[in-house]
Amino acid sequence: MQARAAFIKAKAALNNVMIRAPFQGKIGIRQVQVGDFVVSGDTISALQQLNPLWVDFSVPSKFLGKIKLGQKITLTNEAFPQQTFIGKIIAISPLANSDTDSINLRAIVNNPQNKLLPGLLVKVTQYLGKMNQRLLVPVTAIVYTDKGEFVYKVVDKTANLVPITLGSQVDQSLLVKKGLHAGDTIVVAGTNKIHGHKSKINPKLVTKTKISDQ
Repeated sequence: MQARAAFIKAKAALNNVMIRAPFQGKIGIRQVQVGDFVVSGDTISALQQLNPLWVDFSVPSKFLGKIKLGQKITLTNEAFPQQTFIGKIIAISPLANSDTDSINLRAIVNNPQNKLLPGLLVKVTQYLGKMNQRLLVPVTAIVYTDKGEFVYKVVDKTANLVPITLGSQVDQSLLVKKGLHAGDTIVVAGTNKIHGHKSKINPKLVTKTKISDQ
């Protein structure tokens, strides 16, 4: 009986010094040393759940009508450039961020091999349906005159000055609403050296216009 009582007492004492987490994870760097005196609230180490992970990101508020719970996302990280991680949206913020005109989202991502770590920066890709296709041209291709905006369109190695209607700027390109079609060849550099409405042009200074999803 005395031995059993001693066992129960020892087990109770052990339980008093054991720390159990409510979830499984990976223990981090220890913040205390053997023999240190700790009290409730002291940080001993960090325990991180690695699978699954939450990913918080945002999208422009103009896409709010296309965002739904359960939508698939993919993400990549520079440490694993050849691998794509899969997840789905589990939360949509009910409040828009007025400073950035965006909506905060949260997704849950499978991380079975524990490759991703909490705090890593990742690139998130979310499919929101077919985007509007736009014709973009480099800003260097635009010729500004008192009669409007023009570009030099190349036909049979000859540059022809044609009027265009411009829209918004996207990085170093401008949206062309009217005046060009996808596949048209235009001059993108040295337009100030072209004289007249029709001129022979160096092929190295031209490029074909392309449709871009924006």
